[in-house]
This record gives sequence, C-alpha cells and structure tokens, in this order.
Amino acid sequence: MYDLSKPQRSVYEIETYAGGSISVVCGSMFLKGTRSLEELQNAVNKIYEINDALRLCIVRTEHGVQQKVEEFVEQDAEVLGFKKRETFDLYADACAKDPLDLYGLLCIIKIILLEDRYGILIKLHHVIGDAWALSLICSQFNSILSGEVPKAYSYVEYLDKEKFYMKGIGQGKDKAFFLGRFKECGKVTYLSEKGGKSFCSVRKTFVLDVRKSGQIVTYAKARNVSLFVLSMAVLAVYMSRTKWNVDKFYIGTAALNRAGGHDKNTVGMFVNSLPMLICLDNEKSFWDNLLQIRQESFSVFRHQRYGYSEVLKDIREAYHFNEKLYDVVLNCQNTTVFGGGEEVETTWHHNGMQVESLQIHIDNQDEEGTFRMHYDYQVEKFAEKEIIRMHGQMMSLLFDAMVDDGKKLYELEMLSDVECKKKL
Repeated sequence: MYDLSKPQRSVYEIETYAGGSISVVCGSMFLKGTRSLEELQNAVNKIYEINDALRLCIVRTEHGVQQKVEEFVEQDAEVLGFKKRETFDLYADACAKDPLDLYGLLCIIKIILLEDRYGILIKLHHVIGDAWALSLICSQFNSILSGEVPKAYSYVEYLDKEKFYMKGIGQGKDKAFFLGRFKECGKVTYLSEKGGKSFCSVRKTFVLDVRKSGQIVTYAKARNVSLFVLSMAVLAVYMSRTKWNVDKFYIGTAALNRAGGHDKNTVGMFVNSLPMLICLDNEKSFWDNLLQIRQESFSVFRHQRYGYSEVLKDIREAYHFNEKLYDVVLNCQNTTVFGGGEEVETTWHHNGMQVESLQIHIDNQDEEGTFRMHYDYQVEKFAEKEIIRMHGQMMSLLFDAMVDDGKKLYELEMLSDVECKKKL
C-alpha cells in the first residue's frame, strides 16, 4: 500500500468536494493509415504493462485512503469504428463528461478506427494521470507500433521520492515562500463576482491563424520570454483594467512538477496548481511589467512541488483566511506527441466541470504553427458573448503591446476598432 502523493491528494479533495466528471482527463490521437487489430491490441496492452500508474487502484484502509498497484493482466481493449470524424468527436466529448468511480477502474483506453485513420481514446482519472501523461501515453503507443522500446518509469519511485521531500527542509522553504507572498497581498480579486451552485462549464475555442501566431512567437523570441509569461502579462493587464485598476492579485496556473527526464517519462499524476502573485505598475511600461511577471514566474516555479491545496491550508491556519486566492487559471499546453514519422492529430476533450470560474488553456501541442485558445468557463459565471468579448479585448491588448511595449499599461488599447466605433 502507498499513500497518495500531494498532487493526488489535491485531486482526491476536489473529487470529494465536487464529484461528477470533474476529475476526468480525456484525450484522443489519430494517425493516417491502417494497422491490424492485433498490432493495436498489443500496443495497448504494452502500455498497461510498462506503466504501473495505469494499474493503480484507490482503497480505503485503517490508515485512510491509500493506493496499490494491480498486477498486469492482458486484456482486449474495446474497438470502435466511426465513418465520420464528427461522429467520433460527439462520442468522445460525451465520454469525457461521464464520471469515473474513484474506487473503480481509473484508466480506459479504446482503439478507434476511422476510414483513413486509426488511433486511441484515453480516459484517465486525474488521480493517476495528468495532461502530460496523456501525451506520454500517445508517444509510447506510437513508439511501440514503430518497433521501438519506449522509456517508461515507475510512478511508485516518485512516491518514494516524495517521502524524502516531505521530511526535508525543501518543503519548509516552499511553505515559507507562499506564506511570504500572502503577507504582500492578503486581499483577493475575482474576475467574476457572481455566485454559483454548479460546477458545470463549457469550452469556447479560438484559433489564431499562422500569421498572428507567428507574430507572437517572433516577439516572444526577440524579447526572450516564454509564451506563458507573455500570456500571463496580457491576462493580468486585462484583469486590472476590468477590475478598477487593481495592481495586486492572484492568478492560478499549473506546474508540470516533473524534475528531469526520469519524471518526464513517467506516466502518473504530477501536476500542481499554484497561485501566482501579480504586481502591476500602471505608471511603468508593458515591458517593465512583463519583466516583473517573468521574474515572479521563475520564483513560483522554483517552489512548484508545494501545491495550492497545501498553500490554502497554511494560509487558513496562519491568517484565518477562508476564501480562495483566485478564480482564473492560465495554462500553456506545449507537449509534443512523437508520431514515429507519421502525422499526428491530438485532441483534448473537455470534461464539462471545474471549480474555477475560468480556465484559459493555450494549446500548441501539435506544433501546427497555430495557437488554439480554449476558454473553459462556468456557465453560471459567464455567458458566451462575454467570453467572445474578453478574447477580443485580450488580443487587442496583446498586439498593441507587441507593436510598442514601451507604452504604459493604461495607454494600451483594449478595444478593437469595431468596439471603439460602437462605443463612440
């Protein structure tokens, strides 16, 4: 028996709090061509065999909720055929919204056949895997079909390493860092002040064309900033402008929490949610504020082993704080699936539930030269037209800043030409 890791414990707490499909992680991958069912079944079984995290089961014991690894047993994956991709997408989206029993089967891999393509649909409980794990499984699947032996390590080894972290001084330093940030800003700002009784959410996706995506990449490289930092700066300016020019507040993000190649080749639940303290100065340029946010991101990610749930517990104990630090989360998905020389098409299917008012995911996983921006929003907090306007205003801020990042924050244009004319 093994105790749950800190990232797993966070998932368990969310599952207990919200229930439903909130802990489902679901994705699909397709490659052009055909393969025999025997090859595909063997590849799926090999994935289960080399990844012990996919064979974890959650059990209640006298010591609380724990987990154990089941022995590998060969099985036949379900095979589904679809004539049209649209029909499959409807099926996959519905599958992602169907809850997984925490004490039942935590991993389902189905073989999918289209007329000119083949692939897999992967559905994980978040307690055993994250978005990186999905991409890793897809790469392993393709490697196996190519006759290669994929790198794969035991998640149990990570559980053992975490025990040392929890007993060492590193955990104390991480705790002190986040408590120190709270001393700097003990007030919170939420993008939506609306109350809600449901965690139901929907996704609105925008695709930036090759030209606009290229402009963003060119600016980020020239300024030596990551896409994540640039996006965080734009989101921060947007929130400040729409929330009465507030200059200190928190935005959430996800940390990969995988140290080195060993962890990056281990299927399992590693990701930690983190609160990032945003400190803006409206009298300084966008570039100056961008540098400050870059420095803050470096600081936060140095302490990424300490998750958001732990931070909240510490703050509540020390300061009797009963709120959440943020209601908006920004993530960048830039993992690449190895296709064995073949063209790969991946899709992440939204599970329809979340605890935050808004999650923004910037997706460049397949390196197509275009960015997909997914806005997952609680339906009780936002309307679709609000999300459309929000995206347009953030794009206006972004491209105006890239043209002249010497502008002060209040000088940046947030309205599009169409909005300006309408307002006037």
